[in-house]
Amino acid sequence: MCFRRPSPEGHLSYDLAARAAFTFRFLDSGEAEEDILEATARAEAAAEAWLAERGYGYKNLRSQAEDRSQAPLGKRQRRAAARQGA
Repeated sequence: MCFRRPSPEGHLSYDLAARAAFTFRFLDSGEAEEDILEATARAEAAAEAWLAERGYGYKNLRSQAEDRSQAPLGKRQRRAAARQGA
């Protein structure tokens, strides 16, 4: 499995052993909570277009969105915040 940060262009990762599923991550932003729905739709359309352009088959796409401003800080982020606060 490949773990990388999502980007506006998207990032595809998959597990060769499983091959039944893949993850396509997109980075998007908005100002209001309602923007999450629009960002999810844009990401799903971009993933479908990317796959279709390359001739990859797909079915049963599922989308999941996360408001990163609400996500807990990771270890590095906590250390950096502590240094800035000190």
